[in-house]
Amino acid sequence: LEPLLAYASVSYRGFGIPIVLSIDADTFDYDLGHRIGTLGFSWGLGQVHLSRNVDKVAPTATPIMAGGLFAVMRSTFHELGDYDVSMRIYGGEETEISLRAWMSGGRLDLIPCSNVFHVFRSPKHWQGQAYRVPGDEIHRNKLRAAMVWMDPPYSTKFVPKLFPRLPPSNPIGDLSERVAVRKRVGIHDFQWYLDTVYPELKAPDFDDLRHFGAFRAAKGCLDTYETNPSHGPDLYPCHNEHGSQLFLLTGKGKLIFGDTLGTADEKCVVVKEGAITMSEEKCSQGEQNEWTYTPDRTLQHRSGMCLLALASTVASLGDCDAG
Repeated sequence: LEPLLAYASVSYRGFGIPIVLSIDADTFDYDLGHRIGTLGFSWGLGQVHLSRNVDKVAPTATPIMAGGLFAVMRSTFHELGDYDVSMRIYGGEETEISLRAWMSGGRLDLIPCSNVFHVFRSPKHWQGQAYRVPGDEIHRNKLRAAMVWMDPPYSTKFVPKLFPRLPPSNPIGDLSERVAVRKRVGIHDFQWYLDTVYPELKAPDFDDLRHFGAFRAAKGCLDTYETNPSHGPDLYPCHNEHGSQLFLLTGKGKLIFGDTLGTADEKCVVVKEGAITMSEEKCSQGEQNEWTYTPDRTLQHRSGMCLLALASTVASLGDCDAG
């Protein structure tokens, strides 16, 4: 605790963030290898671990925080607008606070001398959510952060397309109070944030993005959940939440895993020469990456083969006339 308080007491508009380490859910042993340090986000506003050099003692800048663990002077927290009280349950607050802090002349720093240990549930004990959190609530929270703290075209023509449409019963809500907060405390725009704070996140080529969304078949949707890199995505039940079922197709034919777009780990669905299966690879230009979405709603690879649903969980390539 002391390193966080020492930092907050002398850092103007500074948010001190601890390193988050793990306690094994079965043995309660410390796991020093599993840690949350410097964080960024994807364009779908999912958290991304960053490979930044962290000093053993000195604070290290981080684009966003995990959300629940930070220290800041109470006066600063109030001055910068507290929480967005129209967000619900959880999710999105880590992005909103982080963008607000940086764009208001403050900063977020990882404090390496501060360590907080957390018990992460293992699959053995994880039987789903501990309490129900509807996906559209998290999407709504994240969209509120994006609509206030990002600028066009990110907030108008791009980021909202990476989320499912909110149901009419759960609209995004009134943003006027948060817009007023930005007008009152904001110093920098979102492009400054990308250029200065988070250069690892690359802006998309807006003119080259052709299609957003899920690829749906009668047996399910193409999904990156538990993807085997040597095989690529398979079919899982459609959940209509985007996330692992979001893909983006560019005019140059790259089929991008939506939750990696713009990050240092941007991944594409590729087909190696002579293969009939897909694989997950870092995106690059070349024939392996060239896909076309045809007028009859078929995804066709440059090789002439089409994406087919062969079984309830298997997606592969084959004759385009096979259906």
